[in-house]
Amino acid sequence: MSRRRQRGRNHDRDIALAELAESTPDIDLHGMTRAEAQRELDLFLDEEVVEGARVIRIIHGHGTGVLREFVAEYLRTDGRVNTFAPATRGRQVGAVTYASLKTS
Repeated sequence: MSRRRQRGRNHDRDIALAELAESTPDIDLHGMTRAEAQRELDLFLDEEVVEGARVIRIIHGHGTGVLREFVAEYLRTDGRVNTFAPATRGRQVGAVTYASLKTS
């Protein structure tokens, strides 16, 4: 298995474990506009990278899907993020996204 693929599996595992943990750093973007969410998510990512977080939880809510789509678009292009995935458990499905962060 290539080293790159192995790293991807580690990030996937980190996200799966974070979904079970209550101590995963999170941010709640409920009720924000895209501009507000972008500003808050950017600041949150800065803080969590400095703190050394490996995985974060982003709560965007079920709603219309606008924030969920924005979060995915944002994370896809952000250089601080290794990978991200939607929650797969319980009430979090469709309302939460997890992101694995790059560490130095």
